[in-house]
Amino acid sequence: MFSMGVGIVYSRRQSSNFLIKRGIKTFFLGIVVTIGEFFVPHYLSGLLLGEWNIFPIAGGLLLFCIDILAFAGLAMICMGLFTKLKLSAEQIVLIALILSIAGSFLRFFDLGNDVCNLIAEYFIGTAGGFTAFPLFNWILFPAMGYFLGTYYIRCMDKKRFLSFWPLGLALSSAYFVSSWYIPNGFLSEVHYYYFMATVDAFFLYDLYVWSDGLLPPFITNSNG
Repeated sequence: MFSMGVGIVYSRRQSSNFLIKRGIKTFFLGIVVTIGEFFVPHYLSGLLLGEWNIFPIAGGLLLFCIDILAFAGLAMICMGLFTKLKLSAEQIVLIALILSIAGSFLRFFDLGNDVCNLIAEYFIGTAGGFTAFPLFNWILFPAMGYFLGTYYIRCMDKKRFLSFWPLGLALSSAYFVSSWYIPNGFLSEVHYYYFMATVDAFFLYDLYVWSDGLLPPFITNSNG
């Protein structure tokens, strides 16, 4: 998802209309993949073995699970809308950050029935476990990729630009190892990964590498 954001900057086909159309196609492709991932194995296990509970599909609701490909489609649509509105990379990150914070507080929210939870799961991590990558919790990844890409494409010394990765790896590794032992931590339950909070995304991005004025010395301006 991060690479998708960077790729939008480098792509020759980055018009808002193209991104929106591509996003719609990717979203429906994700639904098709989900049918193949859940329905087909469920049907075959029942047909061939006579046991229909080996590969449960939660009463059919898992057919509409938001997996990574469906999220990618929604993310492309959002990025297309952002570019159509001519938002800057900084504005896109700010919107994504607000959505991420909202998603952090709304995760595991129960709307009272499975159908409502199923509809809302496209945007937030609702109760029921029928989704893996809700938009609000994950949109920060392509947004940050887009943000970094706008700088990286103008970077004069890319090797130096990326030379701080060992520090980022050490700090992030320490956080994620610690989260294994923290109640409701990032790695303590599977859905805390899928419904990650903003602080989890923060360590994944290693944002501190790009802080404290590290960017400007290595970036050219519009005049070269």
